[in-house]
Amino acid sequence: MTDGWYYLNNNVTVDGRVLLTGDTNLILGNGHTLDVKGIFVPQGSTLTIYAQRNDKDAGSIISTPAGGAATMEEAIAEGLAAGEPKSALAKRVAKLFSVSKSEAYEAILAASQRD
Repeated sequence: MTDGWYYLNNNVTVDGRVLLTGDTNLILGNGHTLDVKGIFVPQGSTLTIYAQRNDKDAGSIISTPAGGAATMEEAIAEGLAAGEPKSALAKRVAKLFSVSKSEAYEAILAASQRD
């Protein structure tokens, strides 16, 4: 999803993770559900969620990630595609995959040279 406003007026299921870029605003329509495997909001982007109602009929989000990106390479590819700064990406990837920041940075450099 890119920069902008979105209104959820139907139930939506996404089999993968949703990558957001820019300033994204989501209005959850009454009784509708967004079911995703995760939402990735890279550094410098934002996600603001609004409910059409604030009661039992409000919309909802179900996010059941399996630890985020399945592999370090996938997380790096997503971060590079989103324009995340390499140093911030290295810090995030290092934490997610329990590797050193220098190891993550080397993998990021290698991935960016392949593209």
